[in-house]
Amino acid sequence: MKIAIISDIHSNLPALRQVFDDITRAGAERVLCLGDIVGYYAQPRECLEFLLGQSRPVCFIQGNHERLLRDECWKDDAYNEMALAGVRQADKQLTDEQYQFLHGLPRAEFFEDLGLAISHDTFTYPGNEQYVVFCGNADDEESCYSQLQVLPERFRLAFLGHIHIPFIYEKIPGRLRAQYDEDINNLEKELLPQARYLINPGSVGQPRDHDRRAAYGLLDLGENRQTYCLRRLKYDVSETLAALSGMEEEEDILALLKKRIKGGW
Repeated sequence: MKIAIISDIHSNLPALRQVFDDITRAGAERVLCLGDIVGYYAQPRECLEFLLGQSRPVCFIQGNHERLLRDECWKDDAYNEMALAGVRQADKQLTDEQYQFLHGLPRAEFFEDLGLAISHDTFTYPGNEQYVVFCGNADDEESCYSQLQVLPERFRLAFLGHIHIPFIYEKIPGRLRAQYDEDINNLEKELLPQARYLINPGSVGQPRDHDRRAAYGLLDLGENRQTYCLRRLKYDVSETLAALSGMEEEEDILALLKKRIKGGW
């Protein structure tokens, strides 16, 4: 079985379409969406409708940008103006039914049959909006090591989004230091049966690893061999930039949104 793992779409419809073209070519049977469909860019309604219109099953969990929708207190939160611009855009575009769908999503899902777990931000407390990165001390609450410690051993594969930076963290019993794979773009990695993995598939719509190509993960759970591949795809960024003209925001905010997506940060 092939499963596509997508995250942090952030209202970037051209990137999402390119990713799904690749998902179709790869023959993925299921899609796991790790949250943040909305936010930052101009087409939240179109992205949600695109995902809900898929013929293959799509499993959704909630991201922090979905939790901000129609929240009158968000102006007092420590979110930057770019993020709030995307939330305002989604509040204008989404119907009541679409809002209820997004607001009712779970913050994590656990697939017992696959030994697989997903959350947007952490497993220590899904929804706490903390960043899990590959570095850090083993006793840090949000380290990769701690995240795997929280999960029961039967969950061998764990996926997180939120940081927009892809990584693979591999932990093998008896090895003193876990393996972090950095140069993983478009390379197939074999998943060892004795190991446990914490994986971030990067961001579809707003990568932050200085590579502006859309990112998603392709998991192949074969009977005799299991693999994971971080897919990186070029898409027409000019279409995403052109759509920003439909956002009623200050020019300096729009300029920064354009700069970030062009630079991949």
